[in-house]
Amino acid sequence: RVDLAGRINTASVYATDTISSRNWNFTFSGRYNRTTVDNKDRIHLTGAESLTAKHTFNRFNPAAGVTYSPVDVVNLYFSYSEGSRAPTSVELGCANPDLPCKLPNALAGDPPLDQVVARTFEAGVRSGSESKVSWSAGWFRAQNSNDILFVAASATGFGYFKNFGKTRRQG
Repeated sequence: RVDLAGRINTASVYATDTISSRNWNFTFSGRYNRTTVDNKDRIHLTGAESLTAKHTFNRFNPAAGVTYSPVDVVNLYFSYSEGSRAPTSVELGCANPDLPCKLPNALAGDPPLDQVVARTFEAGVRSGSESKVSWSAGWFRAQNSNDILFVAASATGFGYFKNFGKTRRQG
């Protein structure tokens, strides 16, 4: 039996600015997030089996980009950005390999997880504002640190959420 109430609150501050000079544009931005995940176990109020816990995650996520238009019909771009997400109530409630869960209805008191941080590079070339035909070619690479994945336990049908070192997406 599980009766978990989870409340997630995020407060953020964001700023951005673009500096332009002839054929160049430079953009800088940043976002600070403070996320709290407040889990309340309505069955086991205290003790080792309790899901009650309050977690706080803070992160500043920077971003920067540059575009260059050597001629009116071509635009080159490059950017770097960071993003993050805090673990969900379910992920935090099912993170102990010694007490695996049978999702979605069985959770156990567990150790905290780290927030996921993604670092992304993107580059490409696209048609400029004066082009009559719209086209683009781009490349990206995103690497997640502390990605959260569900791992199967030795008991059939059970598992737990775990932070992994790094995962990558690119294309």
